[in-house]
Amino acid sequence: MWRTISALSSALLLTGLTVVPSAPAQATALSATASSDSFSNAAAKARSYGSRTAVVVDNRRGLYKRGYLKFRVPAISEDLELATVRLSVHPLTSSAHDLNVVRAGNAWRERRLTWHTRPASHEFLGSSDALRRGVDEVIDLKVDGIRPGRWLTVRLGTSAPVRLRLASSEARAAAHRPRLMITTRPAASTPEGPTDPTGPGATEPGTPTDPGDPADPTRSGPFSTKRIGMSAPAYLWDQRIDEVGSSGVTARRIFADLTPTGTDQLKLIREAIADGMLPVISYKVPDPAVMAAGGYDAWLANLRTQLTSLDADVTATFWHEPYGDMDPATFRAASLRFLDGVDAPRIAVGPILNGWLLDRKVSTFASFTDAELLDRWDFVAVDSYQSGTVSNPGPAMPARAIPLLERWLSSVGHPDKPLGLGEYNGFTAEAVADAGEVILSTPDLWFAAVWNSTAGNHVPLEGDRITAYQRTKSDSRASR
Repeated sequence: MWRTISALSSALLLTGLTVVPSAPAQATALSATASSDSFSNAAAKARSYGSRTAVVVDNRRGLYKRGYLKFRVPAISEDLELATVRLSVHPLTSSAHDLNVVRAGNAWRERRLTWHTRPASHEFLGSSDALRRGVDEVIDLKVDGIRPGRWLTVRLGTSAPVRLRLASSEARAAAHRPRLMITTRPAASTPEGPTDPTGPGATEPGTPTDPGDPADPTRSGPFSTKRIGMSAPAYLWDQRIDEVGSSGVTARRIFADLTPTGTDQLKLIREAIADGMLPVISYKVPDPAVMAAGGYDAWLANLRTQLTSLDADVTATFWHEPYGDMDPATFRAASLRFLDGVDAPRIAVGPILNGWLLDRKVSTFASFTDAELLDRWDFVAVDSYQSGTVSNPGPAMPARAIPLLERWLSSVGHPDKPLGLGEYNGFTAEAVADAGEVILSTPDLWFAAVWNSTAGNHVPLEGDRITAYQRTKSDSRASR
């Protein structure tokens, strides 16, 4: 990370949006001040902080605060492309811990942002070194997906239980205000395409005159592309992949045990990443009550270290389908321990609950969640199967769980929470195809893994059921 800024760069920060020639001749360096910034507060969920001179970030239990900065990325000419994107912030507190930067949605206003209205956060963009009070910290951000002339919102957080303060765009000293700094280079190619509807003069998303930027969706990063996956035992994985074809299989369900070293199933996780798949990992523990009491906190710290070292996006779940295995209070307490121990920028943490409870036992389903977990979980997923048996398929299709889950999340104040299907299966091609259609047509559905083996009443995909799954994973909507 940059630790200092040259006198020339400092001059750029003071002048707003400035162009400085660099080599080669047509390359440029530009910067822009945050147009909006604020933070959300879990302890005062309806309160707004848009007029404050500091953005506060806090990761202490019960005091969670997340900072948000919105920028208009400087526009550049068509013959250039982004080479680097960096975020400059001015710490008002020192910290030995990092500041994490995650991309978030743009549909928010500075004076109206609260914990309830905060935008969904998705793609990890970068992190700082330790912070020094009064010394600008410049953080390199991942360039992919950042579009010149478009809006960019970043969420600021920290993985440690500490409180951080950063100068906001209301800071008295202009040089201390948050800045986005870019450099450009000649574009490798300039393909023809439709005119950009959101040039530098476009209105900020969320204002009454602007319905939003259709080319700059709220979902981004790992949430922006659907993950059509598969679940099968490790010893059968290669066979099942050969049967359905590897093309379009972009997620792999993996079952693991929490161990002292955090290394269980690490080989399979690495294989999934190497194959371009999102690992959807479920962890069980020897005793959920011990987990709830903090007895496995050291194990969770080691798991977090192992998963972070992969330098890839993964999902992590504590005890999939908990109904019948433990009481809801134990699950909630253990899930909070899991979140505190494992949560990190590239580790998406969320539950995989019993989908069939949404049919007629919604209150039981809800009892395995609470307000804090729903606020902090990165996604909510379920497993869903067709009712009946192979010889007598039932009327309840696996696709039903998705709209039921959407409806329930909306009813509890989380209409934009990313969704997942940890596993799904049906006895008929129609059931598999219907599930695929709902998966593809649900914007918030992030990942879905077909169960492709023998378990209970369910059997591996074959014949027209394989064809139905192949059509799902090859559909153009699966790559959007």
